[in-house]
Amino acid sequence: MRCVTWSCLLALLAWLAAPSVHAEGVEERATVPSSTIRLRGAAGIGAIPGGYISVGGSRLQLLEGNSKRWRTLHQVQGDNLYRVEADDDGRLLASWEQERVFHLFDRARGTHLAIPKPPTPPGYPPGTFGIEALYFDDDGRDAIVFIDGHPYLGAAIGQRAVVAAYRVALDGETAPRLLFVEEGVELQFSPRGAILIKPRSWRLGCSQGGCDIEAIIALELDGERVTRRTLLEAGDRHVGVALPVKGRDDVRFAAQVTVRADGKNTRGLLRFRFGGRPEFQRLSESDTSHYPHSLLTRSGEFVEVRQGEDRSLTMTRTTAAGEETRTTIPPWTDARGRREKGWFESVGERADGSLWLHWADHLVFVRGNEHPRKVDIRHVLGRGTEWAGAYVYVARPEGLWVGIEMGGGRDYRFLDMAGLEKRAVPWTPPAPGSDAPQQLPLVATKLSGQRRTLLLDSVTVSVGDTDMYSRSSGKEAWRLLYGVPGRSIYRMATDDDAGRILASWSAEKEFHLFQPATGTHERFPWPVSDMKGLNAGLQGLFFSTDGRHALVSLSGRVMGRSPDINEAYLVPLDRSGPPRRLFRVEGQRWHTSPRGATFVKPNPNQGCTARQCVVDAIVVVDIAGSRATERVIHEPKLHTDYVGLVPGSSADGLALLTRHWPPKGMNTSLGLLRFRYGDTAVDYRLLPPGSESDAGRTFLTRSGEYMELVAQPEGGLSARLPRGNGAPTGWDLPAFPHADRDSAADSAVHGMGQRQGGGFWLHWGDHLVLLDDGAPRAYSLARLLPRKAEWAGADRYEATPERLVIGVDRAGGRDFVSVDLATAEKQARAWGARHGAR
Repeated sequence: MRCVTWSCLLALLAWLAAPSVHAEGVEERATVPSSTIRLRGAAGIGAIPGGYISVGGSRLQLLEGNSKRWRTLHQVQGDNLYRVEADDDGRLLASWEQERVFHLFDRARGTHLAIPKPPTPPGYPPGTFGIEALYFDDDGRDAIVFIDGHPYLGAAIGQRAVVAAYRVALDGETAPRLLFVEEGVELQFSPRGAILIKPRSWRLGCSQGGCDIEAIIALELDGERVTRRTLLEAGDRHVGVALPVKGRDDVRFAAQVTVRADGKNTRGLLRFRFGGRPEFQRLSESDTSHYPHSLLTRSGEFVEVRQGEDRSLTMTRTTAAGEETRTTIPPWTDARGRREKGWFESVGERADGSLWLHWADHLVFVRGNEHPRKVDIRHVLGRGTEWAGAYVYVARPEGLWVGIEMGGGRDYRFLDMAGLEKRAVPWTPPAPGSDAPQQLPLVATKLSGQRRTLLLDSVTVSVGDTDMYSRSSGKEAWRLLYGVPGRSIYRMATDDDAGRILASWSAEKEFHLFQPATGTHERFPWPVSDMKGLNAGLQGLFFSTDGRHALVSLSGRVMGRSPDINEAYLVPLDRSGPPRRLFRVEGQRWHTSPRGATFVKPNPNQGCTARQCVVDAIVVVDIAGSRATERVIHEPKLHTDYVGLVPGSSADGLALLTRHWPPKGMNTSLGLLRFRYGDTAVDYRLLPPGSESDAGRTFLTRSGEYMELVAQPEGGLSARLPRGNGAPTGWDLPAFPHADRDSAADSAVHGMGQRQGGGFWLHWGDHLVLLDDGAPRAYSLARLLPRKAEWAGADRYEATPERLVIGVDRAGGRDFVSVDLATAEKQARAWGARHGAR
């Protein structure tokens, strides 16, 4: 009774594994009409007998038979459709996130039944679980419902990932029967059971991409009976990654697993069929391939595709018997003979067993020993959109639904595979060395590209992406200080008083000291840690406050395990001695400067990322000369899971935005933590309700005012600054108009800052907004953004001459464009209104 056709299974698995998309953006896009070849506003799409279903947002939509229009089968206002399952009789199971019921739709009979969701399993806090998967049982009379949660069980225990399975009768009357409850991280759910990671400890967190794994287990379902089976046991080995492989189905499972034993890293493929025995197959490459870049075919072949620095692809195919073949696919060239720089996106299998590849803006067909052929599909992208990394292949009629990110929402576009394959053509690889980086000239009369000019001790230095040139007067030619073709300047610091520069290039494990006036250029290796197994990278490079040392900050992990280890060294620039370690701190680095550094200490029972971190304490290290002092500046009394650095600074003062959860209830509160390095005074206060919760939309002014950009329901922004009495003042900015329904309106804040003469600049979407004592004004930047490029969020303000240098990301790297602010002032138009008085 379940969905058992290959195309149906593959389609439903595809949207289950697709990258996430915001429900708000889906809902907004869903109001735009869809067609038979374009679904607007959906997190996913699935093939069902006789048509398609859409997933995401408040609506469950259907495209049936020969219909030209999608119709709404059911809608739950203000909620998000999260999971849908279909059977071959046309019935659907659907679950919205917030509802207390899930739904059974029988399209043949025209019936609709709401069924209560299973309860939280015994022993866990109510309301901490949600439906993660649901399936029709073999006889179609019951549903197998998997729920999962991450309940917080107190400071001593911390948070756990917990999975439970219920059998739920589809009569809407019989109470659900609990099949099992198990702590573990889900690798796969199926009507035949669940496969879970069991960590050795929850102290450092656990996910598919990183965990100290004790075992991988299967919980097999047979009616009411549950059989527990161990698929892999770590023993005295370190098993760190278990990444499911695309192409698995209700019966078959496969995952890449990394193992470290006897000081060596190895990787294998764990294969398993429900009801069978597990197999572990060692793979030749030790590095895990990305989920979209690997595939388990119907014949049991494991296919993985890796892209090299020259953008060529290496396809490795490993049979179930362990036989391995490897093929290299070179990139093509454009009309100017330049090598294609686009990234490989994904691989999939067609109904006849051949493969399709999504590579850059092309679909590539790989069939046996034939030469691959490509066809350009960039026409389906609109301005400001990008590939979503989400695909649904349909066998009959053969096509590929390709996800397109549309700002906060997502569309799906249908591609006719047979028609595209007829148009596909083979290509000629680039000639050897045709696109090798050009050597930098030692002397140049003119420098190209976006550059930054420094005046150091009567010498002018021009800094590009990859190089530095200098000259003593405008009549002289530029002379190369140093550069690495194809490698960017990664960290740089200047000492204006002494006319010196510290700089480090990517892919180098050294830093450079330049003094252009004297022609000095010295190289210094990175300091070496005495911590065994620490793999650290450069995070900060500064001149010390006395100018005699380089302050070098390094950060990394031991054998890839949390927590981060942060070290800072003083390196004598006169080479009078070896580097001396200033401090070593465990935790997530949030800020580094010559005067100190800030770190978040995560809860020992939790993991920690830049976006979410359960916080035990926030610590700073004050640096005074050759002495470093660590101190705690904040220990949250409430559950705190977010810390964001507020951009800007005020007389060396810094600010952090924190988010807290009350012991009961769901309403979070925000706090603002302000401090200075070397000053024991710390100011912490709660922010009023409705404050901006993303630190990227806040700013600390030079005068110490806290500025925030609060999103408005209609898409606008409210820029708020407090007055002395606490009343808000600022600017109200309406959303910019956007008419093209197949391109994305960019409403992101890409940068903001304070101007030298007063007022603020705001890079919002495709506009530069100027804020001062008068009405706000907007200047369009759209002409500066090339097609298939996006704003990088790397804007730099320069006071003399006053301009804004804006980063633009392309497939081949990052460019910079310059905006003269005097010109922007003249051409800007009024946009929005000032409120309050300064």
